[in-house]
Amino acid sequence: MQDSEWERDERRETVKKRAVNMRKYLFRIKNGLNKIGDPLSWSTTDKCILWLFILPLPFSIGLGLLLILVMNYPESFAFYNTEIVKEVCAGFWVGAAFFGGLGVIGFLIRKRFPGSRVYVYTVLQVTWICSSVIIYLAGPLTSPAGATALFGTWLIAYTLFDRTPVLYGLGSFLVIQVLTLWACQKGLIPYAPLMHETHVIDGRFMVSWLIFIVGGCLLFIITNFVISGYIIERLRIRENRLDEMAKTDELTQLYNRRYFFDLFNKEMSRSLRYKRNMAMILGDIDHFKQINDVYGHLAGDEALVEVADALNSQLREHDIIARYGGEEFIILLPETDLEGANVVAERCRTAVESRRIHTRHGHTISLTISLGVTICLVTHGIKPEEMIKRADESLYRAKNMGRNRVVSTG
Repeated sequence: MQDSEWERDERRETVKKRAVNMRKYLFRIKNGLNKIGDPLSWSTTDKCILWLFILPLPFSIGLGLLLILVMNYPESFAFYNTEIVKEVCAGFWVGAAFFGGLGVIGFLIRKRFPGSRVYVYTVLQVTWICSSVIIYLAGPLTSPAGATALFGTWLIAYTLFDRTPVLYGLGSFLVIQVLTLWACQKGLIPYAPLMHETHVIDGRFMVSWLIFIVGGCLLFIITNFVISGYIIERLRIRENRLDEMAKTDELTQLYNRRYFFDLFNKEMSRSLRYKRNMAMILGDIDHFKQINDVYGHLAGDEALVEVADALNSQLREHDIIARYGGEEFIILLPETDLEGANVVAERCRTAVESRRIHTRHGHTISLTISLGVTICLVTHGIKPEEMIKRADESLYRAKNMGRNRVVSTG
């Protein structure tokens, strides 16, 4: 019997509602992670606490529960060494309590010893030693969970912590694995004491073996994937932030001088290639030193921010504005002739003249700016220094003519 149109619509609406709820849930998770901040900038002790509560502690609990689960399958007694399963489960719970205790110690010392090297060495060494024991129980060479845990936890540790404690911990892990394999080879200790030799019955894998191995691998893989993904995202955010800081003036949020010259060279090449003019405006705030001397440097900073906002408000999206230095601003106008540049400069001058600054002492400061304009013709290229020199000459003339005006040079 075919579904009616109404039933199909109902199912579509249900799917849409579930998708919306899932997006809301993921959005809440993302907001919660953002509130945590950037773990890469945390203190060493706080990173250790994070490490304990996202890796060793939940893994100890998860593996203990997983081992209890697989023991409910009767066939598992042919695969697991039932004589030590209870001891291993107890060991997992003891490990969970121990890692939890280390986390509590971290909370107690985090403010007094935020960069404790003893704490980070202890946490990482204990983590790797316990990992060595778990991998020995399951078999160093036959347990895929061991390789997964080794690679994933090492990658996360290397991202969070300094190289030295991580390498010391990894060194301890490798030494224990080598000694364990040597002792197994010599017959001093059994290999993979938690397991019996066979995990195949009648040509099929045992269900309990699959649950333990696949479940253990998934536990490590999913956790490492989530944590590594989050850390990589924070690294990308930090990289983007550093990139912005490298090309942006901190006070005015305009481009800085170095990045402006990079953009100038690109625009110059483009203008010559497409045979289009390019104009430049160089502006200087009038009587800026007097503002600093009379009203203080905070008022001067506010004046710079206000002027930057006024200038930027009069530009097109593809125009380029930067803080050139001190109280000077520089503007690059692609595909603009001298007449158009003069119009833009006059709009900028009027916008700045309309701004006022109100100090905390009740004073009102009026702002004006002098602007020099020049142009680069399509017939020939020009070096940035030469074009700035011509714009600066126009600016100098504007200052000598009484300030608060626009002077251009063709």
